[in-house]
Amino acid sequence: MLATARLLLQPLRDEDFDAAFAIASDSVVVRSSGYPAPRDALALGRAGWQRWGVGSVGLWRGDTLIGQIELIYNTLDEFQIGWLQHPDHWGRGYMREACEALLAHAFLRAGLSLMTAYTFDHNRRSVRLLQSLGFGATRSRLLDGEMSTRYELRPELQS
Repeated sequence: MLATARLLLQPLRDEDFDAAFAIASDSVVVRSSGYPAPRDALALGRAGWQRWGVGSVGLWRGDTLIGQIELIYNTLDEFQIGWLQHPDHWGRGYMREACEALLAHAFLRAGLSLMTAYTFDHNRRSVRLLQSLGFGATRSRLLDGEMSTRYELRPELQS
């Protein structure tokens, strides 16, 4: 469990599924995301904490789940971060605050040396967040008819 000034970050539990699914299936969120189904995300997030000491978390503001950060070890043998947040909570800096805390934990406590992220270029909010966190674009490609860019962050470059 991690805490910031305004948020509690903790691995999602089975009983969080309905709230996580509601966020992941929101039509505004779906247009910009490309994440695993919530049940898959729960399993991947738990596996990360057990194996590497870092993984996916739910973002809690009080008693309300407002989003989640998916931090997984992907099929390219690299750690990858991504996020979903309910649109009612966009524009308040919550995701940046949460990502900063989780990235610090990943680099300092879990000893990771590289974090990657992938986003569709049309998802300007995620692009801006990645840039503000210190991620740099490394390559782009066409994915399902949309441009998608890979970003990387190393601990020495973290903002």
